[in-house]
Amino acid sequence: MQITINRKTGVLAPATAGILATVGVGWAAIPGDDGQIKGCYATTSGLLGIAHSKGDTRVVDSAEACRSYEKPLSWNQQGPKGDRGPQGPQGGYGADGAPCPPAEAACVGPKGDSGAVDIKTSSGSLTQPPGDEGYPTTFAFARPAQLVTVAERQAVLGVSSMSIRIPVDNRQLGLRYAICSRTDAAGALRTWGELFSWYGDPSQNNSMTTHALLALTPGRYEIGPCVAAEHANLFDFAGSTSSTSLLLVDGG
Repeated sequence: MQITINRKTGVLAPATAGILATVGVGWAAIPGDDGQIKGCYATTSGLLGIAHSKGDTRVVDSAEACRSYEKPLSWNQQGPKGDRGPQGPQGGYGADGAPCPPAEAACVGPKGDSGAVDIKTSSGSLTQPPGDEGYPTTFAFARPAQLVTVAERQAVLGVSSMSIRIPVDNRQLGLRYAICSRTDAAGALRTWGELFSWYGDPSQNNSMTTHALLALTPGRYEIGPCVAAEHANLFDFAGSTSSTSLLLVDGG
Protein backbone atom coordinates (compact mmCIF):
# COMPACT_ATOMS: atom_id res chain seq x y z
CA MET A 1 0.00 0.00 0.00
CA GLN A 2 1.15 3.57 -0.64
CA ILE A 3 0.17 7.20 -0.17
CA THR A 4 1.31 9.60 -2.87
CA ILE A 5 1.65 13.34 -2.32
CA ASN A 6 1.99 15.49 -5.42
CA ARG A 7 4.89 17.92 -5.05
CA LYS A 8 3.09 20.73 -6.89
CA THR A 9 -0.46 20.42 -5.54
CA GLY A 10 0.27 18.96 -2.08
CA VAL A 11 -2.82 16.72 -2.31
CA LEU A 12 -3.29 12.98 -2.30
CA ALA A 13 -3.22 11.19 -5.63
CA PRO A 14 -6.57 9.86 -7.01
CA ALA A 15 -5.60 6.32 -6.13
CA THR A 16 -5.78 7.30 -2.46
CA ALA A 17 -9.50 6.51 -2.23
CA GLY A 18 -8.82 2.88 -2.82
CA ILE A 19 -6.04 2.96 -0.27
CA LEU A 20 -8.28 4.44 2.38
CA ALA A 21 -10.82 1.71 1.80
CA THR A 22 -8.24 -0.82 2.87
CA VAL A 23 -6.48 1.34 5.44
CA GLY A 24 -6.61 -1.40 8.06
CA VAL A 25 -4.30 -3.47 5.90
CA GLY A 26 -2.28 -0.77 4.19
CA TRP A 27 -1.05 0.93 7.35
CA ALA A 28 -0.12 -2.25 9.18
CA ALA A 29 3.60 -1.79 8.38
CA ILE A 30 3.70 2.02 8.64
CA PRO A 31 5.75 2.78 10.57
CA GLY A 32 7.99 -0.26 10.51
CA ASP A 33 9.05 -2.36 13.46
CA ASP A 34 12.00 -0.03 14.03
CA GLY A 35 9.67 2.96 14.41
CA GLN A 36 10.69 4.54 11.08
CA ILE A 37 8.38 5.68 8.31
CA LYS A 38 9.67 4.74 4.84
CA GLY A 39 9.10 6.92 1.79
CA CYS A 40 10.17 7.28 -1.83
CA TYR A 41 10.55 10.46 -3.86
CA ALA A 42 10.80 10.83 -7.64
CA THR A 43 14.07 12.13 -9.09
CA THR A 44 12.63 12.64 -12.60
CA SER A 45 9.37 13.49 -14.33
CA GLY A 46 7.65 11.03 -16.70
CA LEU A 47 4.41 10.15 -18.48
CA LEU A 48 5.05 6.55 -19.42
CA GLY A 49 4.03 3.85 -17.04
CA ILE A 50 2.98 5.69 -13.89
CA ALA A 51 2.74 9.42 -14.46
CA HIS A 52 4.91 11.30 -11.99
CA SER A 53 6.68 14.58 -11.45
CA LYS A 54 10.11 15.15 -10.06
CA GLY A 55 9.90 15.56 -6.33
CA ASP A 56 6.70 13.56 -5.88
CA THR A 57 6.88 11.78 -2.55
CA ARG A 58 4.98 8.76 -1.35
CA VAL A 59 4.85 6.77 1.89
CA VAL A 60 5.25 3.02 1.43
CA ASP A 61 5.19 -0.12 3.53
CA SER A 62 8.44 -0.88 5.26
CA ALA A 63 9.01 -3.94 3.05
CA GLU A 64 8.19 -2.21 -0.25
CA ALA A 65 11.02 -1.18 -2.59
CA CYS A 66 11.19 2.18 -4.33
CA ARG A 67 10.73 2.37 -8.13
CA SER A 68 13.59 2.80 -10.55
CA TYR A 69 13.14 6.56 -10.84
CA GLU A 70 12.81 7.04 -7.05
CA LYS A 71 15.16 7.28 -4.13
CA PRO A 72 14.31 6.09 -0.62
CA LEU A 73 14.02 8.31 2.43
CA SER A 74 12.91 7.65 6.00
CA TRP A 75 12.01 9.55 9.13
CA ASN A 76 10.90 8.77 12.63
CA GLN A 77 7.29 9.02 13.63
CA GLN A 78 8.41 10.65 16.92
CA GLY A 79 10.76 13.63 16.83
CA PRO A 80 13.69 14.28 19.19
CA LYS A 81 13.05 15.19 22.81
CA GLY A 82 12.53 18.91 23.26
CA ASP A 83 14.17 21.23 25.76
CA ARG A 84 12.91 21.32 29.28
CA GLY A 85 10.28 23.99 29.84
CA PRO A 86 10.44 26.68 32.50
CA GLN A 87 9.56 25.83 36.09
CA GLY A 88 5.95 26.40 36.96
CA PRO A 89 4.74 28.51 39.88
CA GLN A 90 4.92 27.09 43.39
CA GLY A 91 1.79 25.32 44.49
CA GLY A 92 -0.17 26.24 47.55
CA TYR A 93 0.02 24.55 50.94
CA GLY A 94 -1.78 21.27 51.22
CA ALA A 95 -4.54 20.67 53.71
CA ASP A 96 -3.64 19.47 57.18
CA GLY A 97 -3.80 15.75 57.60
CA ALA A 98 -6.12 14.04 60.02
CA PRO A 99 -4.79 13.72 63.59
CA CYS A 100 -3.30 10.40 64.53
CA PRO A 101 -5.58 8.56 66.99
CA PRO A 102 -3.78 7.91 70.29
CA ALA A 103 -5.21 4.40 70.28
CA GLU A 104 -3.09 3.54 67.24
CA ALA A 105 0.25 2.00 68.20
CA ALA A 106 1.99 3.85 65.36
CA CYS A 107 0.81 7.18 66.77
CA VAL A 108 2.46 6.73 70.17
CA GLY A 109 6.21 7.26 70.40
CA PRO A 110 8.53 5.61 72.87
CA LYS A 111 8.52 6.83 76.44
CA GLY A 112 11.11 9.53 77.01
CA ASP A 113 13.74 9.54 79.71
CA SER A 114 12.75 11.12 82.98
CA GLY A 115 13.86 14.68 83.63
CA ALA A 116 13.95 15.46 87.34
CA VAL A 117 15.21 12.52 89.39
CA ASP A 118 15.22 14.07 92.86
CA ILE A 119 14.57 17.46 94.50
CA LYS A 120 16.06 18.64 97.79
CA THR A 121 15.21 21.93 99.50
CA SER A 122 16.55 23.75 102.56
CA SER A 123 15.65 27.09 104.16
CA GLY A 124 16.33 28.96 107.40
CA SER A 125 18.88 31.22 109.06
CA LEU A 126 22.47 31.37 107.86
CA THR A 127 25.40 30.10 109.90
CA GLN A 128 28.24 32.58 110.47
CA PRO A 129 31.37 31.66 108.47
CA PRO A 130 34.93 32.04 109.86
CA GLY A 131 35.40 35.45 108.19
CA ASP A 132 38.44 37.27 106.77
CA GLU A 133 40.03 40.56 107.77
CA GLY A 134 40.34 41.79 104.20
CA TYR A 135 38.71 40.70 100.97
CA PRO A 136 36.66 37.57 101.76
CA THR A 137 38.23 34.37 100.48
CA THR A 138 37.34 31.65 103.01
CA PHE A 139 34.11 29.92 102.04
CA ALA A 140 32.02 27.85 104.45
CA PHE A 141 28.60 26.27 104.21
CA ALA A 142 26.02 28.81 105.43
CA ARG A 143 23.37 26.10 105.89
CA PRO A 144 23.72 22.37 106.57
CA ALA A 145 24.76 20.76 103.30
CA GLN A 146 22.58 18.10 101.70
CA LEU A 147 23.88 14.75 100.50
CA VAL A 148 23.32 14.16 96.78
CA THR A 149 24.34 11.06 94.84
CA VAL A 150 25.10 11.82 91.20
CA ALA A 151 25.00 8.96 88.67
CA GLU A 152 26.41 8.76 85.15
CA ARG A 153 25.00 11.47 82.84
CA GLN A 154 23.31 13.31 85.70
CA ALA A 155 23.76 16.89 86.87
CA VAL A 156 22.50 19.10 89.68
CA LEU A 157 20.62 22.34 89.04
CA GLY A 158 20.94 24.56 92.12
CA VAL A 159 19.02 27.75 92.96
CA SER A 160 19.79 29.64 96.17
CA SER A 161 18.88 33.04 97.59
CA MET A 162 19.66 34.87 100.82
CA SER A 163 18.94 38.19 102.55
CA ILE A 164 21.35 39.69 105.10
CA ARG A 165 22.43 43.04 106.60
CA ILE A 166 25.11 44.53 108.82
CA PRO A 167 23.84 46.18 112.01
CA VAL A 168 26.73 48.67 112.37
CA ASP A 169 27.21 52.15 110.90
CA ASN A 170 29.97 53.55 108.73
CA ARG A 171 31.32 50.24 107.53
CA GLN A 172 31.48 48.82 104.05
CA LEU A 173 32.02 45.10 104.07
CA GLY A 174 32.27 42.60 101.22
CA LEU A 175 30.42 39.29 101.02
CA ARG A 176 30.58 36.46 98.46
CA TYR A 177 27.72 34.04 98.04
CA ALA A 178 27.61 30.81 96.02
CA ILE A 179 26.48 27.20 95.86
CA CYS A 180 29.26 24.89 97.04
CA SER A 181 30.01 21.21 96.64
CA ARG A 182 32.57 18.81 98.07
CA THR A 183 33.07 15.09 98.03
CA ASP A 184 33.72 14.59 101.76
CA ALA A 185 33.70 16.48 105.03
CA ALA A 186 37.43 17.21 104.86
CA GLY A 187 37.49 18.18 101.17
CA ALA A 188 37.82 21.66 99.75
CA LEU A 189 34.69 23.53 98.71
CA ARG A 190 34.07 24.12 95.04
CA THR A 191 31.95 27.18 94.26
CA TRP A 192 29.26 27.44 91.56
CA GLY A 193 27.41 30.58 90.44
CA GLU A 194 29.41 32.87 92.73
CA LEU A 195 28.17 36.43 93.48
CA PHE A 196 29.78 39.39 95.30
CA SER A 197 28.25 42.43 96.97
CA TRP A 198 29.25 45.31 99.26
CA TYR A 199 27.22 45.89 102.41
CA GLY A 200 27.20 49.24 104.20
CA ASP A 201 23.66 50.38 105.06
CA PRO A 202 22.49 49.03 108.44
CA SER A 203 18.88 49.93 107.70
CA GLN A 204 18.50 47.57 104.74
CA ASN A 205 18.76 43.90 103.99
CA ASN A 206 20.67 43.10 100.83
CA SER A 207 19.46 40.11 98.85
CA MET A 208 21.31 37.90 96.42
CA THR A 209 20.08 34.99 94.30
CA THR A 210 22.30 32.63 92.38
CA HIS A 211 21.72 29.60 90.20
CA ALA A 212 24.10 27.15 88.59
CA LEU A 213 24.21 23.81 86.81
CA LEU A 214 26.67 21.62 88.69
CA ALA A 215 28.31 19.34 86.13
CA LEU A 216 29.68 16.78 88.57
CA THR A 217 31.28 13.42 87.92
CA PRO A 218 29.43 10.40 89.34
CA GLY A 219 29.77 10.21 93.11
CA ARG A 220 28.33 11.34 96.45
CA TYR A 221 28.50 15.05 97.30
CA GLU A 222 27.67 17.55 100.01
CA ILE A 223 25.93 20.50 98.32
CA GLY A 224 24.54 23.71 99.82
CA PRO A 225 24.76 27.52 100.02
CA CYS A 226 28.11 28.94 101.10
CA VAL A 227 29.42 32.34 102.18
CA ALA A 228 32.75 34.12 102.44
CA ALA A 229 32.53 37.38 104.42
CA GLU A 230 34.80 40.24 105.40
CA HIS A 231 34.63 40.62 109.23
CA ALA A 232 31.90 37.99 109.39
CA ASN A 233 31.17 38.81 113.02
CA LEU A 234 29.80 42.21 111.95
CA PHE A 235 27.05 40.63 109.82
CA ASP A 236 23.68 39.66 111.28
CA PHE A 237 23.74 36.01 110.15
CA ALA A 238 21.35 34.88 112.87
CA GLY A 239 18.71 37.32 111.62
CA SER A 240 19.23 36.46 107.96
CA THR A 241 17.35 33.96 105.80
CA SER A 242 18.32 31.61 103.04
CA SER A 243 16.48 29.24 100.71
CA THR A 244 18.09 26.62 98.47
CA SER A 245 16.66 24.08 96.02
CA LEU A 246 18.70 21.30 94.43
CA LEU A 247 17.28 19.53 91.41
CA LEU A 248 18.96 16.32 90.28
CA VAL A 249 18.35 15.97 86.54
CA ASP A 250 18.93 13.08 84.17
CA GLY A 251 20.69 13.91 80.92
CA GLY A 252 19.29 10.78 79.25
